[in-house]
Amino acid sequence: MLTAIKKHKNLIINAISIGIFVLLALYLINNRNIFEVIKQITWGDFLLIASTDIAILLLNASLNHSVISRVSKKIKFSDSLLLQFANNFLNKLTSHTGILFRGVFLKGVYKLDLSRFLATIAGVYIISFSVNSVVGLISSGIIYQSSGLYNIAIIILLELTMLVTLTLMVVSPVIKNREGFIRRNLGKMLDGWRIIKTEPKMLLVFASITILITLVSALQQYFIFKSIGVSLSAPVVFYLASLSSLTILISLTPSGIGIREAVFAFSAQLVNIDIPVLLLSSLVLRVISFLTLFILGGISYYVLTKRLKDI
Repeated sequence: MLTAIKKHKNLIINAISIGIFVLLALYLINNRNIFEVIKQITWGDFLLIASTDIAILLLNASLNHSVISRVSKKIKFSDSLLLQFANNFLNKLTSHTGILFRGVFLKGVYKLDLSRFLATIAGVYIISFSVNSVVGLISSGIIYQSSGLYNIAIIILLELTMLVTLTLMVVSPVIKNREGFIRRNLGKMLDGWRIIKTEPKMLLVFASITILITLVSALQQYFIFKSIGVSLSAPVVFYLASLSSLTILISLTPSGIGIREAVFAFSAQLVNIDIPVLLLSSLVLRVISFLTLFILGGISYYVLTKRLKDI
């Protein structure tokens, strides 16, 4: 059974992606009034949402550059920035293509030791999952105190994520047998964490940038809902931002399309927002993010591929 799944992994992922695309397409067809709401978004709201999207990309570029600098001091921040834009642009089109392109560029242009770079990046995910699970739990607690509402499934997921990441940070076990998707990726994250924890200053930098990304993501959620006429409290925007960040755990589709929407819909009752409004907020972000990345990401991809060809 497991062998068959592994053998046809790409086929299964593609089938899931197509299924999600079809369901979303059907939803949009049956709710065409959504596009009328999008048309009413002002240029001011558009620019605010786009600016937070760019700010998150800049912070991620800084995070990745900090990781790369540990491996090689030769790489310019401008290249890390271009790679981040190109990475996110490609991920909008095909799942995981961005990291593959990043690896090809760094290996081809800078002869970078990719194994150490990828291991450290994987280790950063432990920090990210830990921070966002804590933010999600705190937000859930505040929402419960004010409204009496809670989602037991989401709380269990957040608690498990926090418990597992904090345990891994303290124990840091060595996984020798890395057969299978979970063991292989968990092993990479632990390899990276063992590298990161030996440098307290670097750990502080990574944690600080991760917290900043969460703060900007929360601000972005506020701007998105404000643009469609919905006012949210601080706990709700932080709750939604933390869930959005954690969806990378199960990101199988390009840009995680469908995954984020499903998690948001599952939380509709807790945040007291109708499912169509939650789905609309996600659509607004995807449209604005795609337009932003189509320009900046497309230019970045062109510049970087030109350099690769000139080697």
